Amino acid sequence: MRYNKIFYEPCSNVDMIRRILRNLSFSFQKLGQTDKVEETEELLECLNPKKLSSPESEE
Repeated sequence: MRYNKIFYEPCSNVDMIRRILRNLSFSFQKLGQTDKVEETEELLECLNPKKLSSPESEE
């Protein structure tokens, strides 16, 4: 793997949670646990940047 400066830059807590949820979703897919995949995808959708920044997302 080549050096890439972006790999060493700080990230937000939300970015970390997104990464964890994507990893969980991938693992659940490999295990065939589709219900858990759907749950993690729903959680990821809640962290969508458009939803986080729009005021109507709180309705």
